[in-house]
Amino acid sequence: MKRKHWIVLVLAAALLLCCGCSNAVDEQSIIGHTFTYEGEGFGGNFTITIHEDGTFEYYEGALSSYIGTGTWLTEDSVVTLTDDAEAAGTKRQNRFEIKEDCLIWEEKDSGNFLYVKLEDGAVFVKDGEPALQQQAVEAAHSFIEDKFEGSSDNQDNLAVIDYRIDPTEDFEFIRMEDDTYVVRGGYAFTYGYDRQQPILDVTVKADLTVKQDEQGKWVLDEIKPQKIESDGEKKRDGWTNSIDDSSCVPFISKETADDQKMDITQIAQKLVYKLMLELNSYDGEKETFMLNADGPESALEKIEVPDGKKADAVWRFGGNITGSYIGYIKGIEYAGPLLQSGHAPKEQALNQEPLYLVKKADGYYLETSGVFSGRTEGQTVEISKEDL
Repeated sequence: MKRKHWIVLVLAAALLLCCGCSNAVDEQSIIGHTFTYEGEGFGGNFTITIHEDGTFEYYEGALSSYIGTGTWLTEDSVVTLTDDAEAAGTKRQNRFEIKEDCLIWEEKDSGNFLYVKLEDGAVFVKDGEPALQQQAVEAAHSFIEDKFEGSSDNQDNLAVIDYRIDPTEDFEFIRMEDDTYVVRGGYAFTYGYDRQQPILDVTVKADLTVKQDEQGKWVLDEIKPQKIESDGEKKRDGWTNSIDDSSCVPFISKETADDQKMDITQIAQKLVYKLMLELNSYDGEKETFMLNADGPESALEKIEVPDGKKADAVWRFGGNITGSYIGYIKGIEYAGPLLQSGHAPKEQALNQEPLYLVKKADGYYLETSGVFSGRTEGQTVEISKEDL
């Protein structure tokens, strides 16, 4: 009798041990994996990703703007997903049986989801390359939407007054590059001061490189525009393709300079600043619109007055105007905050050739290389005492 009792205890202990092993195996089998609903998601794949740090996220499809997050716990062969209370507005829980390479949704004690209403026994299949490719597409789509949404709060992007996913360009998986997924998609945006004064409409087809980090979360690695079109091509007449060909010639009179007791360096900086303001005005030279431009830091270099040039003295700027800009500039092509991976503007040299400070009898003129060489007809813009 004692022997039978001892055998029963050993068997019970073994069963408990097996249960513990089963739980460990079940838990490890889901960590770092994404499970895709076999049924129809909300405009795309409905996926659930289990992270090693005890969190999870789910995305019900491309038509959903909500990415659910929360925490998970396992008990025996069941994993319970609990939404973040603040994000979901309630402490929603969903229970799944862990079975081989699947999660099986259990209706009992589950609260279901926002857009896709599951039925008891609904199956979510683990990973699989097609599923990961679809996840990459949905992640890229979401990143662009988030980028647009965030750009409205970014001071460097205030020129962007409208942005949207291009409905004519579906997001699609293109290829793998090492551990990254390349997704091609289209988006569009409009530059201008306000919605009543749009300046430039741009459409972009771009390759977005996305990958999963160590926690299994998707991250945007790079944006590479493949095709950019704008109505700038249609409006090209009268537009400046380079700052070097700008017709704007800031001017300060000798009387104003003497009255303000300005030296030659101060005069030069005031004229450069005026040039940048005029280029920012979009009144004529729309394609050289700049954001946060800075003047040349290098010293002025006095040079000999060229033959045929009507001037008392000439100084050359060795440095460049640098800053971020939008539109198309010859030699630099298209650029702007929405053509890059990050929100930050891309600093570039905006003028490829020097600027020239020209002293004449009536005052001081800042000429671009186009005006200085005679290939561009200059248009004088005076700095008054009130501007200083």
